[in-house]
Amino acid sequence: MPKPFFENDIYKSLSNKDLLKKQEEIQIKISKAETGLLPSDLVDSMLEMQKLIDKEVDERLDDGRM
Repeated sequence: MPKPFFENDIYKSLSNKDLLKKQEEIQIKISKAETGLLPSDLVDSMLEMQKLIDKEVDERLDDGRM
């Protein structure tokens, strides 16, 4: 299965509220996915999405936008 492509700035346009909601949603999905019911490449993609979301949250916290 091909690996999905993610834009590095996909989460920059979200409001703080929406970004935090996405962060919570992906954490829930990952914890469910790690039970072994989903293919590992799908879990890897979700982990990559989590990194992008966490990076954006951290940047906003660091520069005072959040």
